[in-house]
Amino acid sequence: MNNPHQNARTTRLGRAEMIRRILEDGQPVREVARGFGISERTTRKWLARYRAQGLGGLENRSSCPKTVANRTAEYWIGVIEMLRREYRLTAEEIAGKLKLARSTVAAWLTRRGLGRLAALEPKEPPRRYQRQHPGELIHLDIKKLARFERIGHRITGDRRNPSTGVGYDCFHVAIDDATRLALLWQVWGTERALPTSPLKDCPREVVMSTSVAWEHELQSWLEPFLKPLRHPARRRMCPLYVAGLIGPGARKSLQPIAARVAPADYDQLHHFVAVSPWDDAPLAAELLAQANRLVGGPDAILVIDDTALPKKGTHSVGVGPQYAGALGKKANCQSLVSLTLAKGEVPIPIVLRLFLPDTWINDPDRLQHAGVPEAVRVARSKPEIALTELQRVMRAGVSFGAVLADAGYGISAPFRQALSALGLLWAVGTVRIQKVYPADVRMVTSTTTRGRPRKTLVPDAEAVSAEAMLAKASWRRITWRRGTKGPLQARFAAMRVRIADGPAVQLRGLV
Repeated sequence: MNNPHQNARTTRLGRAEMIRRILEDGQPVREVARGFGISERTTRKWLARYRAQGLGGLENRSSCPKTVANRTAEYWIGVIEMLRREYRLTAEEIAGKLKLARSTVAAWLTRRGLGRLAALEPKEPPRRYQRQHPGELIHLDIKKLARFERIGHRITGDRRNPSTGVGYDCFHVAIDDATRLALLWQVWGTERALPTSPLKDCPREVVMSTSVAWEHELQSWLEPFLKPLRHPARRRMCPLYVAGLIGPGARKSLQPIAARVAPADYDQLHHFVAVSPWDDAPLAAELLAQANRLVGGPDAILVIDDTALPKKGTHSVGVGPQYAGALGKKANCQSLVSLTLAKGEVPIPIVLRLFLPDTWINDPDRLQHAGVPEAVRVARSKPEIALTELQRVMRAGVSFGAVLADAGYGISAPFRQALSALGLLWAVGTVRIQKVYPADVRMVTSTTTRGRPRKTLVPDAEAVSAEAMLAKASWRRITWRRGTKGPLQARFAAMRVRIADGPAVQLRGLV
């Protein structure tokens, strides 16, 4: 007989032959077992299965247990998959966040085909560049637009008397590579005549005047913020530093900024940023007041989100391997919690707070060396930081109608419950595995056949995932605006549900 596997001495056909020898040929079970190289007990097992189920009883059976006492719940499997897909976390990081064994997380990632991050990596974003000085580089281009004398034959269907020689109008474009200012000229009749005279007459002056104009507007905008600084040197250095941060130039550290905006005042600029003691609370209050004056109101929206600052070194406060939304992957960066007040097409950032990961919180020497204040050397999640800043914004009297946040904040039940406790209208992203109840669920007394009657109220319906709840909903495709790559559209569905990870007392709209 063949031995296909050391753990399976007989195949299905071999087992059938073994049964035939016992039942038809009348051979003793012991001799048949010895002939097939298996135990007498195993031979009797296959004989019993044949008598009970026929040939179907000779099929292979899995040795895996049918039930596992400590099997990972489907909810946590979904959370593991969500953290892997949306935040690109490693198995060790997911295990640390969810308090699960690393081997368990790694095993489920492998089973779901998520064992390697390479399969999740999106394409690298385009590498953009910008010249440091206006007028340093100008791009020239030509666009030809055909003239129209009358409606063409493709519309009228009349090919008689075709028009010829109507020609084109040529538009010449010059784009400055520092300020991104575009100048447009129309040249009648030909594309050969380059607009040399406009380039000689106006671009340099227009480009330079534009650069001066935004710096003048910046000085006017900063005027209310300079008063709390008191010292004249601080009021003079602040506009220079801000201009260096938002102006052209790739490197935003202190020395390159000083070389661009204040070559002779490097020491004073360094003292203003690194040494000079000044309280930022009055500036933050002024920022909230100015933002509320410009875009505040019942039709304004407060957007809570993350902002990532990619870094190359390891000494910046809070830097480390974290998910960077701008890059679409995990990278060495600083992560900040941002609050933005927006109305229509005008957003104004009003809060930006640094998030300290556990690698920093658990390293006192690193915190001391970086000069992190004692008051912030505590572990706080991003939703906790956002709630603290949201309450400060509300105390300052900033007016807005609703709060928006993505699933990174919406997955936190305390965050959602705190928004409701503050009496705010809110809409947050969620994950497809979020457990919800139907809108008509009721809290009833649980019934038991043994012991005392239970006093705890339980829902009369089973919680299901948001994805399952929306499976039977009516979906519509909606286009809300036009982006740089075409219309922004998606499929939407909405229904009323009750969230299952907190007090089920209020209805929530699920989109």
